[in-house]
Amino acid sequence: MNTLVVDASSPVGHRPPAPPYAVWPTLLAIAGIVIWLTFLLVFFLCCSLVIANSQGLDVRFIHAGSAWREIPAICVYLGTLPMILAVLRRRSGMTFAQLGLRGLRGSDLLTVGAGIACDFMLGFVYQSVLERLGLGDHEQAGFEKFHAAGALDQVSVIVAMCIVAPIVEEVFFRGLLLNAFARWFGVVPGIIVASLLFGAIHGDAILFPALVMLGVIACVVYRRTHNLFAAMLVHAANNLIAVGALLAQH
Repeated sequence: MNTLVVDASSPVGHRPPAPPYAVWPTLLAIAGIVIWLTFLLVFFLCCSLVIANSQGLDVRFIHAGSAWREIPAICVYLGTLPMILAVLRRRSGMTFAQLGLRGLRGSDLLTVGAGIACDFMLGFVYQSVLERLGLGDHEQAGFEKFHAAGALDQVSVIVAMCIVAPIVEEVFFRGLLLNAFARWFGVVPGIIVASLLFGAIHGDAILFPALVMLGVIACVVYRRTHNLFAAMLVHAANNLIAVGALLAQH
């Protein structure tokens, strides 16, 4: 005779928690993030165009390095971050501290330093390869007409590229995508897929290998420290070097 056992801790009709990073809900959430980001991008760029036109400015003022472009970019990133955090929290079933949004320890800082050094050395090697191929003067896609004329332009580009972008992109690519892919495919394939997507999203075929390398380094730093702030620091250091070079050249 079988005995029916009822778990008193689970009330009738109560649904068990969803497994972490359930495939279809996670993919739909990622698609929602991309759609929302695209909407914000179009909205803020249109606002920038309208304001610039009302001031009698040529639309050519909206180029990389211009506050007319960088401030809308900051708004798009910050407008998307709450949605990414909400999806990450819900789909992972973990607290933000467990996901890596917590203070850095001494060992984390050592890993960050190693990651920055590795990124710098690999970047130097790749730049040497580009110079041998006659591509040493290549500018990253979207930055061909980079120009930061005044203090507002310079501050806005530093805030956008060295602070806001690393925070939001690391939460998305390492916090959400890497964790989901690592669960679906395994850690190493997950790192590869997340890094390839990170490189591809920047839309530059020539710098694609360098961007993928940065993605891999950020993934390894995150997996090693289990701290998203560590990956953000590596990303920010890379961007700071790039921004410094752009400001020096222009």
